[in-house]
Amino acid sequence: MLWLCTDTRGRLQEDIDGIKIDFIDMENLVKNKLATGRLQDLADVEKLRQ
Repeated sequence: MLWLCTDTRGRLQEDIDGIKIDFIDMENLVKNKLATGRLQDLADVEKLRQ
């Protein structure tokens, strides 16, 4: 999956079984989904905002 966010301030990092995994935060996830303009991403944003 392609993430548009490169700003590390919006990154969440978790340690899972000794492996550091980066996740995008909710605010930037919504921004990225809105930026794509795809119908599924726009539907996802509606669900995330509920």
